[in-house]
Amino acid sequence: MKFLIVNADDFGYSRGINRGIAQAHQRGVLTSTGLMVNTSATQEAVRMARDLPKLSIGLHVNFTNEAQRLVEYEDPAVCSSELNRQFDRFVELMGRLPTHLDSHQHVHREPVCLPYFKELASFSTAFRSA
Repeated sequence: MKFLIVNADDFGYSRGINRGIAQAHQRGVLTSTGLMVNTSATQEAVRMARDLPKLSIGLHVNFTNEAQRLVEYEDPAVCSSELNRQFDRFVELMGRLPTHLDSHQHVHREPVCLPYFKELASFSTAFRSA
């Protein structure tokens, strides 16, 4: 069996993005999204998610706002701490683990950040399997 996952980033970034994601999912186009937990429309996205039980929702870690850096992620301690803070916030808001983990503007690919993302993904997978 083959699956096609159509994922939309930035759930929670703005009201317009939230509406677009919800509509695309309701129309059968979108199967997955990543929730940003530190943006202005996060609470709205969480409320909307309650009405979209088949939408797979992961954590879209946000260390940047376009060209602006929100977190000094090149410092390993800061990267690890903020990554875990956002993960915990996701669980608090959603009441469950994220289905997947990725990042805004591919910050997870930065050499300093990648090991922390891998560690969190391994922990989350092991916790889900237990």
